[in-house]
Amino acid sequence: MTEKLKSLMDEEAGMQDFATPDLDAIVRDGDRTVRRRRTVVAALAVAAVTVGGVVLLGGGPGAENAQVADTPADSQGMSWATGSVIHTPTSKIEVGRPVRAYVRTAAGFVTVDDQGRVWSVVGRETTEVGAMTPSSLYLTSDPEDSLAAWLEQEPGGEWSWVVFDQALGRRLATFEEGKAPDIVGVVVALDDRTLYVSEDGDYVSIDVDDGTDAVVDPPARAAQLLSVEDGAFAWADPGDDDGESEYILGSAEAEAVRIPAVQGHLAWFSPDARWITFDADEPRVFDAGTGEQVEIDIDGRIFGVGYEWLDKDSLAVMASRGENGPIEMLVCEVPEGTCDVVVPDLGSFDGVIERGFALPNGTEITD
Repeated sequence: MTEKLKSLMDEEAGMQDFATPDLDAIVRDGDRTVRRRRTVVAALAVAAVTVGGVVLLGGGPGAENAQVADTPADSQGMSWATGSVIHTPTSKIEVGRPVRAYVRTAAGFVTVDDQGRVWSVVGRETTEVGAMTPSSLYLTSDPEDSLAAWLEQEPGGEWSWVVFDQALGRRLATFEEGKAPDIVGVVVALDDRTLYVSEDGDYVSIDVDDGTDAVVDPPARAAQLLSVEDGAFAWADPGDDDGESEYILGSAEAEAVRIPAVQGHLAWFSPDARWITFDADEPRVFDAGTGEQVEIDIDGRIFGVGYEWLDKDSLAVMASRGENGPIEMLVCEVPEGTCDVVVPDLGSFDGVIERGFALPNGTEITD
């Protein structure tokens, strides 16, 4: 997630480490490597038919295995997870299984446990809906819709992207992935019923309704697609021996906005794509139209990372004044740059790590 969090977690004993595909660090500082486990999202479709290679399904593995959560799931605001509990500023939702990674949708939360089992948490009900391998513990979703997805291996060994609609409470579709586990590509986003994946070295967009696909050309050689929102693209260009790494906002067909790369290799657009923030050890927010950085006042704290947009102007930030906490949860307004403390003391980094910790970005924080 961030250099500070990863360093702290690397020092902790007893945390299981899953092997995952490596990506080269965008900032070539020689010691910062980020592991991303991004997988595919897919379709908002209801009829049980096959269209353009998209198989629409009902039910799913373990769908009958439901539990009752202590508190109804409310996914519309700030959240974080420790152990088997998803927390909001006002409630605790007991999932009943370790929350290794999770995402939120408009209907609830989708989580993955330490065995790779996928759970849908809606209202007071927690239901097992699928599984993934420990080497690909990554979920993705559209927070403005009810869809989530992951990579799943079929009994015959084939791989496919599974789409689950929490509003309907069932699987919708699978897209055949068909690759060996060691070459699983990076999957970036679901935006406006379009799925963006890395496939055979190319970035591909897939229409989730009819299964048609098209290659998405990067604006620079070897650029890595980080995020898509409301038709806007964010890329990272690692540069070459003579060029500096940078972020590129745009596509090959349009004039791009370029931002010098800093720490941070994950990116999140605001829901209207006006702003973009990057994973780093201090808030990094930019105007996506001009590339100008927006100053965020975290009042002298030595650490702060924006990790999720709560609405088009409000950014959830995890921060701390000390090397080991206490961790504070803030909401910062953009472009004003002002922040309010929502949770003043989440505990120390050591304590949170010991219990297991996740943020709603679909990936586990440990390497």
